[in-house]
Amino acid sequence: MMWSDRNCDRCVKGPKSNHVGRNTACAIEDAIALASATDGSLLHGGYTPINKANEIARRLNWDGHSYLEHDCPEFVP
Repeated sequence: MMWSDRNCDRCVKGPKSNHVGRNTACAIEDAIALASATDGSLLHGGYTPINKANEIARRLNWDGHSYLEHDCPEFVP
């Protein structure tokens, strides 16, 4: 919720209030939402390949510790 409040909820690519399912407009929001519903990681309980998780982490400029209190580098107002 921290990430969504700061980024996705204010971004044009973020899901609308009536959205159901995956967010095809933003892979970052989709990965974080899925992480919150699985094991909390970008690997989603082992269902996401490591190369895909690494790509999302790279796009987030993730330092290996925390990204939740930072601005999304792909934010679009």
